[in-house]
Amino acid sequence: MDANFWHSKWERGEINFHISEANPLLVKHFEELHLTKGSRVFLPLCGKTRDIAWLLACGYRVVGAELSELAISALFKELAIEPAISTVGKLTRYSAKDIEILVGDIFDVSAENLGPVTAIYDRAALVALPASLRAQYASHLTRITDAAPQLLISYEYNQLLIDGPPFSVSADEVKQHYGAAYQVKSIESRNVEGGLKGKVASTESVWLLQKIASSSAEEIVQKQLDAYNARDMDAFLATYADEVALFRFPNTPSATGKEEMRKNYTARFSDTILHCIIVKRIVMGNTVIDHERIRVTLPEGPGVMEAIAIYEVLNGKIAKATFISGKKTPGEKL
Repeated sequence: MDANFWHSKWERGEINFHISEANPLLVKHFEELHLTKGSRVFLPLCGKTRDIAWLLACGYRVVGAELSELAISALFKELAIEPAISTVGKLTRYSAKDIEILVGDIFDVSAENLGPVTAIYDRAALVALPASLRAQYASHLTRITDAAPQLLISYEYNQLLIDGPPFSVSADEVKQHYGAAYQVKSIESRNVEGGLKGKVASTESVWLLQKIASSSAEEIVQKQLDAYNARDMDAFLATYADEVALFRFPNTPSATGKEEMRKNYTARFSDTILHCIIVKRIVMGNTVIDHERIRVTLPEGPGVMEAIAIYEVLNGKIAKATFISGKKTPGEKL
């Protein structure tokens, strides 16, 4: 699938994906973004969606990106607005009061020519792209918007039964693309009445994505270390995902879920000399690797254990931790 696919769709008027009113899921859930009037909302691959008219009527400013100039010419005609047209690098800019659309390849849209945005509404972009482009798109969108809060709509169905677009994007894939930068929350999931394209059973889901601070992976791991040293079980477990998976390197499971962790760590936290220091820490994206020295009570008395801990953080919680045990030495000096 390339640009010619979409240009041909618009040229032939094959736009069954276009609906004549604002998307009911947008109307129902837009308030989840908690935006003030005048906020600037980005719609990637917007087409001539009626969602734009709804957002303008509600007092928001709109910026969009769209491949087809035919679609944007039709959009402004339907809005009864005469746009100013200019060239911005490889893109064509259509602009008027409270609305601006960049026409061209979404991957040519930069943070500079997009400008600051308050939020993203993605109804038709992620699901319009084949699997080979979705990771690149999600990364690009996150970068040019500085991970602005996002309302995302996706579909999930058996992709073997019909061709996209819209393509099937599973919950796991949404989290895979956005989990490192966002807290990902499902706010509604419903069956598509009559099936997608009238052919296949499908679920339509609405996601709320809220930015995680870039340093949060390290902060979360540090919070769990602080709670560990304070032997505060509740605060310690609060830094972990409900379905956290713990492993002994390389892939031997040692615990699954916080309740199993609680059982495993209860005896450890009763050790009055327990304390851990970090010899070295490496942070890369949502992964934190700690070289640890831990003072504990060994069977033969006080001692120090060495360990490597590899933490993977998703949606603001430690989702996976892998431990490599090192040498044990007698004595209390760390």
